[in-house]
Amino acid sequence: MTMKLNQLGESLIHRIESRTGKTAEELKSETLWQKRIRVSAANGKTMQFTRNFPLIGRGCVLGNHLITSHEVNSEIDQLLFSRS
Repeated sequence: MTMKLNQLGESLIHRIESRTGKTAEELKSETLWQKRIRVSAANGKTMQFTRNFPLIGRGCVLGNHLITSHEVNSEIDQLLFSRS
């Protein structure tokens, strides 16, 4: 099972790299603004960010703090590569 998950992760990364023309490391190091500019130029229309869940009440869904892009990247790495 772990071999299949690892192969799936590698296959997904390879497909993303071939589709975008950038390595996974380059994509991870890009800022959100850089990604927005690149994707907008490729699609010919402005990229917009939306929520996929309703906000009920007030405040941030993460509590009283925000997480950095480094923390997001490390969580994604754990999800993709920790099952080896």
